[in-house]
Amino acid sequence: MTQPVDPADIARFIELAVGPAKFPDTAYRARPLEFFRAVTAEMAAQPADRSRDELVCDRLIAVLIAGKRFFDVASLHAAVKKRHGAPADGRDLHTPFRAVLLTHIRELFNATLTYHSPELDALFCETLGDDRQRFLELLGLLFEERRLYTMRLSPNLQRMFYTIADENLRHFVQFSNIHFLAFYLGALRTLVHATPAHLEKWISLALSPTTSRDIIEKLLGAVKINPAVDFLFLFLLLPRDEQRSAVLTLLRGTLERRPHLLRENREALVYFLGRALASDFYDFHRIPQDQKLAIANLVLFAADEGLFDRLLELLKETNPHADAKQAETKKMAAQLIGKWGEKEPERLAALRQLLRGETLEESVKQEIIRVLRGIPQQEEKTMVSPMFGGPAEPDPDPDEKTVVDRKL
Repeated sequence: MTQPVDPADIARFIELAVGPAKFPDTAYRARPLEFFRAVTAEMAAQPADRSRDELVCDRLIAVLIAGKRFFDVASLHAAVKKRHGAPADGRDLHTPFRAVLLTHIRELFNATLTYHSPELDALFCETLGDDRQRFLELLGLLFEERRLYTMRLSPNLQRMFYTIADENLRHFVQFSNIHFLAFYLGALRTLVHATPAHLEKWISLALSPTTSRDIIEKLLGAVKINPAVDFLFLFLLLPRDEQRSAVLTLLRGTLERRPHLLRENREALVYFLGRALASDFYDFHRIPQDQKLAIANLVLFAADEGLFDRLLELLKETNPHADAKQAETKKMAAQLIGKWGEKEPERLAALRQLLRGETLEESVKQEIIRVLRGIPQQEEKTMVSPMFGGPAEPDPDPDEKTVVDRKL
């Protein structure tokens, strides 16, 4: 049975809390939760005095945090809100309690980072309320300090920041700390509340011509901190050459150090490579040659039948004006099919069939002949890396590096 709290003890606590002397925190750290509830009940029974109320609430919260009694802070918050939040006589202790709690919110959040408690989640969500910017700042500072990009937050906290992002992605990117953004992009596929519609919003934001360069640069900065393969694949379709170059550099790093990540997400990789080869978001022929090389190596890595068909379509495209960039693309396609044919010789039949046509450019025909004869080019380097392997063979070690052409 709970022992009644001595009114004199309550009065003494309030007196010390508002007095000029240093408050004796250690004398109260072990007091039962009922004592602190009794103090709030006494405060609510007295006439409102915002300054005094905040001083007493600050001592209550500080003593519990100093004693690492974080669940008791959440319980006390819930009790104050329920019993003294909006009474009929207009006495409101919850408002000053919440204001003081906000001054301790960062310390409390950091201290309970690994806790999974509905009570603590409710405290954070209700205390921060509609202060979205404060919440994002809190998360941003946390991830900037700790760099815990693979951390799993509780479902309730996930729901809170997911809701903020879903309502307005542009504002979410603009006001999020880049380190929290790096965490969010990496965690998006595992968030319990994520929907296909939310993912479509990210695709639209990244690829929309109205999206500002600053937003794209911030997203690229986030994936540089914490490479998220889903977004790296998506960013393959960015129309600006310098941005796409940064993405391909990151993919090369992933390919060298974590090729299993690309294998695990091969279906998505194939989809976005197909969109790039089809020139759906930019003219593939016009991108820099080193980017064609990078994409070619990814195509060879993916080893997908649909991509093989797309390479044949590129070779069959007419080039009435003898455009050098288009011819360059066709030579790349021929080299890719040739590399493919080293493991699957039946692929080379498609190249031999093309030689019988009459519309193929002479330079491309000569390239196909060189590929079929196995004679390396003498005037220009082969675009496709001869050392690059496909995904058929399993990784003996997930951390093993894949050797790729250094031109990538």
